[in-house]
Amino acid sequence: MKRNKIIICLLALLLISSNALASADVKNDNYLIAENKTSEIDVQIESEDEKELEQEDGKSEEVELTPEEIHQRERDRLIKMYEAEPLEKLTTSYLLAEADSGKIVEEYNSDKPLAIASTTKLLSIFVVYDKLADGSISLDDKIIIDEEIARIGGSSYKLKKDEEVTVEELIEAALIVSGNDATVALAKKVAGSEANFVKLMERKLDELDILDAKIINATGLPNYEDDTHNMMSTKSLMILTKELIKKYPEVLEITSKKDLVSESRKFDMDNTNPLLGELSEVDGLKTGYTGKAGRCLVATGIKKGDGVETEDTRLIGIVMGSRGDIERYVASKRLFVDGFKNYKNVIIGNKSVPIDSISSEITYPDTFDIYTTEQDIVFKSGSESLSKEVKLNDIIPPLKAGDKVGTVTYFIDGKDIMTTDVVIEEDLRELNIFMKIQKSFESLFSITWNLFN
Repeated sequence: MKRNKIIICLLALLLISSNALASADVKNDNYLIAENKTSEIDVQIESEDEKELEQEDGKSEEVELTPEEIHQRERDRLIKMYEAEPLEKLTTSYLLAEADSGKIVEEYNSDKPLAIASTTKLLSIFVVYDKLADGSISLDDKIIIDEEIARIGGSSYKLKKDEEVTVEELIEAALIVSGNDATVALAKKVAGSEANFVKLMERKLDELDILDAKIINATGLPNYEDDTHNMMSTKSLMILTKELIKKYPEVLEITSKKDLVSESRKFDMDNTNPLLGELSEVDGLKTGYTGKAGRCLVATGIKKGDGVETEDTRLIGIVMGSRGDIERYVASKRLFVDGFKNYKNVIIGNKSVPIDSISSEITYPDTFDIYTTEQDIVFKSGSESLSKEVKLNDIIPPLKAGDKVGTVTYFIDGKDIMTTDVVIEEDLRELNIFMKIQKSFESLFSITWNLFN
């Protein structure tokens, strides 16, 4: 009996031990599961931390821009913003015209006299070129700079008292970097004083029949004592520019230069024209700025023609009174991009190109080309329709090369723009009996061939 109790106790102890071990295993398994879950969470946290660090690194890289990059980014933003604005909001006045004829195709507020700032220098240089042309001065003439010139403010060629420079160098400085000191030096060379030079400027305006201008000096600087300015309408500025380019096209060799460099003077400055290098067609001319005038630009450019259907097209584009450099840049660029896209000089009646091919039953050869005796160039928009009407005389051989055989009239949108004679450029003979027989056989053969083929 005692022995049975001992056995029962041992069995009970074994059962308790087994349950304890099982419980311990479950706890261990739960711990491992929890530990694994914790590890996964830690990995996720570490991954998120890495992402945040990467984003922070990216942000820091974005912030670490050079001043030039920051400036360019802001400039690009403003350009995009202003490109959506109409020209009337970007300027006080603007104008686009064909340079040879002066035909205006786009304009806004172009008749009102405005402050013209340094675009004045186009008139000053016009007077200087006149004096070069009549032999009063030469490009090689040397000028000694006086103290008054050396003290002139604003845009400057940084001339110093007693410095010696040539007329040619001063012209470049006036046009490329808008040197006020260089312009006054030229004025004194030509007329003895700036006041006398202004009288020559006024005389030039009279020659050009420009009546709305008021000129007080050679540079375009304001008179701060009485707040007066050089004044002129945008339309008159176009006339001035057109005549300057026509009479002295060499001015464009200077205004097309991207910079002015003088190693001896340690001077290096970019051309003030913002379109140079931006538009390949642009080769001039002059910027201007004062507080009253705003940002101004008188520019010109040429688009080459193919010589067959189109001729070279030169445009003059003027922007006045823009609030800032970027507004001026956007407005002037748009004028030229749209201008060269929409307008061109078209050759009508090109004498070297036949206008038609004519067939005749009574001449040899039986087909021949006809040509105009005159040609012209017409400035037209892409929306305008060009057409022609040929009126032939009776073709009665024999005829010689150069003989008139009719007329041709050209029209733009139905409006008669030119009528000229039409001629042949080869002899036309009358068919003799043998030619007529040959022609009959050729005709019969052609008919037969067509029937059986």
